[in-house]
Amino acid sequence: MRTSVVRGYKGTMSFAPKWKDLLVVGTPLGVLYGITAARDFGTIDSGELATVAARLDVAHPTGYALYTCLGRLAVWLFPGSPILAVNLLSGLFVALAAVVAAGVFRGVSVQGGGDTLPSRSPDLIAWWGGLLLGTSAVAWEQATGNEVYGLHLLLVVSLMGWALAAASRPKERSARSLVAGAYLVGLALANHLSVVFLLPTVVWVWFRAFRRGRPSTVLTAAVLLGLLGFSFNLFLPIRSGTEPLLDWGAPNDWDRFWKHYLADQYSIWHFQSSNRFSENFLGYLGGLPGRFSVPAVLLGLLGLFGLVTKKIWSTTAVLAGIFVVTLVWASGYEIFDLEPYFLPADLVVAVLAVVGVTFLWNAIRVRVPWAANGVVGVLALGCLVGQTLPDWSARNRADDRFVRTHLELSLHGLPPGALFFSGFWDAVVSPSLYLQQVEGERTDLRIVDPELLRRSWYFPQLRRMYPGLLAPVEAEVASFLEQLRLFESGLPYDPAAIESRYRRLISALAYSDPDRTVVFTGDVSPGFVRASVVPEGLVYRVRGRVEEAGTLEPPEIRLLLEAGYRPEDRIHRQVLEYWAQMLSTRVRFLGATGRESEIPPWRVELERVTSVLSGTHPETKD
Repeated sequence: MRTSVVRGYKGTMSFAPKWKDLLVVGTPLGVLYGITAARDFGTIDSGELATVAARLDVAHPTGYALYTCLGRLAVWLFPGSPILAVNLLSGLFVALAAVVAAGVFRGVSVQGGGDTLPSRSPDLIAWWGGLLLGTSAVAWEQATGNEVYGLHLLLVVSLMGWALAAASRPKERSARSLVAGAYLVGLALANHLSVVFLLPTVVWVWFRAFRRGRPSTVLTAAVLLGLLGFSFNLFLPIRSGTEPLLDWGAPNDWDRFWKHYLADQYSIWHFQSSNRFSENFLGYLGGLPGRFSVPAVLLGLLGLFGLVTKKIWSTTAVLAGIFVVTLVWASGYEIFDLEPYFLPADLVVAVLAVVGVTFLWNAIRVRVPWAANGVVGVLALGCLVGQTLPDWSARNRADDRFVRTHLELSLHGLPPGALFFSGFWDAVVSPSLYLQQVEGERTDLRIVDPELLRRSWYFPQLRRMYPGLLAPVEAEVASFLEQLRLFESGLPYDPAAIESRYRRLISALAYSDPDRTVVFTGDVSPGFVRASVVPEGLVYRVRGRVEEAGTLEPPEIRLLLEAGYRPEDRIHRQVLEYWAQMLSTRVRFLGATGRESEIPPWRVELERVTSVLSGTHPETKD
């Protein structure tokens, strides 16, 4: 019976993709991403990253030089808007990552028992794995908007494939392959620094290869090629030296370059809380059924069991190294948008699921040959359907204009020349960069982030963005920078002096022009205000007299809901919570100033926002 079952796979074990992977995996995913891609900017860094790609400027740490250059190329080649160009580029990166992953999955399926499967089975398993990865929650999310993680995933998948191939057959690894791996590492380090999660595994693979007697010339070539890939980062000091409009960190000398590239200002968010570490660590493990379908996670556990029982130690070591380091390191990072940092761990789960399918198929074919194809086929199809359909509404961002709508309503009614203080990076400051500097809209406004005023590089950028804005307060700027540079240089400084001069600077800036309207969002401390503050719509206006407050119509929550509100998006909910705060403050203000007749429409909108947040609004119910 067993002889009639086994028609072994006759190909060689390879972790590289084939052209047919592009057709079977890349094409449907490309169509899926194209349909569900956002047509506008989104939350967090979307507006800023689209702006630096369109203008070839310098982004926030770690600079993302490779992404910026490729994004500029996409903007140049694409006939549509810059934001759509970079959104589609992210989809292309993730689709290619799934194609490359298909090659990796084919290799592990052969390694895990493909020689006992029909000749086409490794291909089918590889294609299923590629689609599984491409439709996983976080990968799909990164494919529909402009972020650096799509390119990051492509480079991580490529590095994993290289590491698995090198670890599986260390005696056969050619000098060319080892040098190529070093170049790949350098290239990945030019995009996103979290690729360091893979470096312990890469170093282990290299150690295994070189202890078998590799010539020093190979090591020299590897170092040189690694530096060549890393050299994309030279874009940062070179471009900064030309004083671009956006020049975060001004990394035009080596000291500032390394501080910018190594994200020195974010170091305070690493391993600061054991409670947060535990929350992130357990949150990822407990959230796996949300990142993949439940059957896929179960197949991953079966795959881990299969690797151990078959004693495929090299592959197990590579996967364990990547998974453990990623899980530990990412869990220690206290940032809001942490999910993409776990993408290498997601990739390991997908590999294990592929091994699990192979292991299950082999087991059923030996015992019940006639049922193997049907059982495994239904299970595999169920994984994809169960992963894709429930996530469709959450991942489909084709009609998402939520952030633009919030920003436009925040700016609505502001007179030309108004000074707008806001630290709401995710939904005001970042998108306003694109609105003003790429689309040329509301360039009459001066939008200033008070938190970035605590950085010396921000002042030259403000002078370039808004000529004349700082001219009346140059004395206060110089006084503040005198103390700030001590802090930035690591020299002894007086925190109280820095804070007092900082507040003096903001106050002077706010009142430097008596005819200018000054507004700020609720996240900004009103300590600089010398007069009354009036809540008007989605901002607070600084006024000389309360009596100047005119009659206003409240912003309509309906506009936000129609703009693609997604309750599972934390920034979207944060925006609605801010709306509730501002509407409530306006209601209290009107009551306190004897204008009760104006309250009803504001209270109606407040009740609508509250019902949306609680899930009782008709348009938010399942």
